[in-house]
Amino acid sequence: MAHDELVKERQEKVASLLMVGHTEKTIAEMLDVSRTTIVRDVGELKNMSSLWLDSLTQFGFTFEMKMCLDLLKTLRVNLLNMLQNASSTSEKLKIIREIENNIGLYNQMMLDGPAVFLINSKLSTLNGDICEKI
Repeated sequence: MAHDELVKERQEKVASLLMVGHTEKTIAEMLDVSRTTIVRDVGELKNMSSLWLDSLTQFGFTFEMKMCLDLLKTLRVNLLNMLQNASSTSEKLKIIREIENNIGLYNQMMLDGPAVFLINSKLSTLNGDICEKI
């Protein structure tokens, strides 16, 4: 097995052991490597997760949010068309409830979007503070 593959396999084990609450020292003993190696692996895992989160919020999240908002707008237009063509009162009431749900979802997404970006900036700041202390 190539060195890079061994490192990746060890990092996966380190991540799994961290998630269940093991300390770096214990993990080093379990994997029969130095604590310095585990500290380096943990640092690399933090870096990879930070890069993934940054990428997600910069590109993936924005794109997905826009797609969802566009879909909700299209659905609302279709519901409004259905409302105009509805014949019975009960059918119109069902469609009106769906329109209200649609508007609620749209508004909630508009409110939640900035909060997600704020959380990401706070996480980045916190991650920087942690890295400075290490």
